[in-house]
Amino acid sequence: MTDSGGYSSSSAPPSLDALFKGKAKKKVKPVNFNTTFKAAAVAKGPAMTLRPPGGSAFTAPTSSTEGWARELKKDQDLLKSCGLWVKEVEGDGACLFRAFADQLATDESDAHAQMRERCVDFMVEHRDDFEPFIDDDFESYCSRMRQKSTWGGHVEVQALARLNGVNAVIYQPSQASGRADQILRSAVEIQASNEDARCVQLSFHPTHHAGQHYNSVRCCTDDGSGPAELVSFGEIKRRVEETLRPKEGDEQETWILYSARFGSSPAWYFTSGLPEAGAMRSFCRSATVAPEPQLAQWDSNLQLCLEESPEVPSKLSEPQAIASLLQNAPAMEGLKLLHDRVNGALLEKVTASFAAGDASARELLEKVRHAHAEGSTELILLQEPGDSVEVGPGTMSLLCDVVRLHEPDNAGPPVYSWHKDGQALPRASKPRLVLSGAVHDVEGIYTCDVASGSDSVSTRPCRLRLSATALAQREQQAAQRRRFESPMRRAAGAVQLGELDRAIQLLSEAIKAAAENEAVRAEAFCQRAELHVQKGQWQDAFLDAVESLRLIPSLARAHAARGAAAEELGFLAEAASSWEAAELLGAVPGAAARAEACREKLHKFFLEQQAKRGTGAGQGADPEDGWRRNGWQGRYAGGSAGSFFGQGSSASPGLSKALEQHLKVLGLPAELPSAEVVRSAYRKLALTVHPDKPGGSKTKFQELQNAYEAVLKAVSSC
Repeated sequence: MTDSGGYSSSSAPPSLDALFKGKAKKKVKPVNFNTTFKAAAVAKGPAMTLRPPGGSAFTAPTSSTEGWARELKKDQDLLKSCGLWVKEVEGDGACLFRAFADQLATDESDAHAQMRERCVDFMVEHRDDFEPFIDDDFESYCSRMRQKSTWGGHVEVQALARLNGVNAVIYQPSQASGRADQILRSAVEIQASNEDARCVQLSFHPTHHAGQHYNSVRCCTDDGSGPAELVSFGEIKRRVEETLRPKEGDEQETWILYSARFGSSPAWYFTSGLPEAGAMRSFCRSATVAPEPQLAQWDSNLQLCLEESPEVPSKLSEPQAIASLLQNAPAMEGLKLLHDRVNGALLEKVTASFAAGDASARELLEKVRHAHAEGSTELILLQEPGDSVEVGPGTMSLLCDVVRLHEPDNAGPPVYSWHKDGQALPRASKPRLVLSGAVHDVEGIYTCDVASGSDSVSTRPCRLRLSATALAQREQQAAQRRRFESPMRRAAGAVQLGELDRAIQLLSEAIKAAAENEAVRAEAFCQRAELHVQKGQWQDAFLDAVESLRLIPSLARAHAARGAAAEELGFLAEAASSWEAAELLGAVPGAAARAEACREKLHKFFLEQQAKRGTGAGQGADPEDGWRRNGWQGRYAGGSAGSFFGQGSSASPGLSKALEQHLKVLGLPAELPSAEVVRSAYRKLALTVHPDKPGGSKTKFQELQNAYEAVLKAVSSC
């Protein structure tokens, strides 16, 4: 190192570590590499476009070829900068329970298995608290969750926290934008106990090699042996904030690293002071590209003003990429004009493309500058899809962005319209068009038209093709479809020939083959229920219809089959509600008449029961339940009224707590209304909470159906 603070031209290119050893003893003075600009005021912090795009401030951004290990290292480094560290657990499907066991238990090999069993037991004991947050059948869900390789999620975190009397915090370093000050803001806090209770610390990693993954997190004062340190979330927050609080003398050690990817590896930039917001000057570029900054080499003639001195080096080396920007005044002016008009990610993309020598980026920036100078109101395309794009088995996006330098009167915001093969796509009116390789007709020519006022612009045609991986997956899915489509097709033929038993057998094969396809299973269960109805096998028909509606509650034919079977079995409340649902969903002839007939039968039945009670017969709190028990001798064990799937509790004649809850679901006051009021409330809500409607769900619809059956039964018994 020379007396002036630089490196002699004869010495070898220094590494970043060598540069760091020469940090200033005094306050660092920024270096201006562009003499045509005046020295800028020091900003409060690094500009958004100069912030590393992900991970730690001192690690490289991850490319598609860099694996999950690099992502995990980024997360680890970011948490370490906050005074925390990740204690990894095995990614075998039990990671959540392993992480919880590491926090609270010992290193026993089966601690996580015990934690899983206790968690599921707690969920079963508090079913009412957890079932609304689970879309699947609760019992099946709990059964799967007991399996040792089933992945646990946020519902299980809630259960584990309540079970152990602790709070929990889940850090999401991948959502923190590489900034330590965003770790707490991006974290998910689960408060299951008082604020001073022990807090379990977990980290969530969406790109682990085994899929989504949880790890255990410890404070840096914790050596990792035994249970985690007993601290509350308030104490954790205080420690993190204390770690991140600037210390005295920090301004003397300010270093900013910024990577720009040109080719296979990033080139690294650094400055000795905080740059002006949005500026591209005062940065030095590494002489070589490297995956990490400490592996890069720097120009030997680089001179840094590392100490405040009246003498500033007269000759400084300008990095080639930045020099190309500085030497093109129209492009620099174009960048400045875009700075407050487009988002930071797009501005960074345009800047990097131009610095890499992209002629189209240079022409774009010059066009922006010219439009501003001429006062033009034209729409300028900043981003559009390429000529040819491949889509994989997942999803991908086509992007279109425009800018207007001068707004005409009454022009309004730009209106986007995406087209495929010349035809406008429905609900495709945003700058981003998300496409899925799973859609069979996704391939084609895509364009986007953008209009505002009298001005319009269109993107170039983009041909979208399926990737080899997507094609292979499509072939695999086609093979899977053939396995269940064949028995479904043969079952239809058997029905036409009147071979109902053969058709039922083939539908059973289709149900087994379509284990991963809910829609096919629902249709097969529905068809099998209809065949059982034809054969007079009422209990089998009822159970198959119930299973079909578990999967897709909007199958009107399944509601009709359930209604027919329930009517024959004597489940009059269930029959009435099923025919009512079939009428609401449509396409079932005679559903309204069948529903009315069931309601009349139900009313007549309870009048008869009241008459018997008046003569001393038929004692009991619930006459229909007693009649069922005496009439069928348990032919159907799970068909109590008030349960859409034959599992709920039966309603009592009085306003029990359960009945009050059913009335609340229907939006009715806590008093028995007339049957017509109940029916009107049900029909109104059914159109709102139906799974096919926006905001509807299976759980809400099933809860409404249960409530309707229970209240209808109670009203009819009065």
